[in-house]
Amino acid sequence: MTPYASTCLFKRDDQLRFRSARRENSTEETQARKSATRFWRNVIKQPDTLEKIVIVRVQAGSPVLEIAERDPVGRSWRLAKMEISLAAEEPHLMSCLEALGVDPKASPPPMPDVMEINGFIYKREL
Repeated sequence: MTPYASTCLFKRDDQLRFRSARRENSTEETQARKSATRFWRNVIKQPDTLEKIVIVRVQAGSPVLEIAERDPVGRSWRLAKMEISLAAEEPHLMSCLEALGVDPKASPPPMPDVMEINGFIYKREL
């Protein structure tokens, strides 16, 4: 399974739209980012304007989605983590999940911050 998928947000007629996601062939984050940036910069042509490049990664068995976003003229990537169930509400992220073959309804629920097992209380580091 390819660990990365990318999409882009662009403006057409003053409306924000997105292209369907594509899988990135690289298994390394840096190479996936470079490849996605090159691809989406060449795909979007005038009069459309590229607004944001989005790369998504899902680790196996994890209910958390790793998202990296970058505007086309920016030099740094903004990183964020989001639960898969919440990401399914965003259409461009849902497109990435479909490209990765992830079903948001089948993802496990998030781990609670505090658990009690056999009288012992376990707290998760935040």
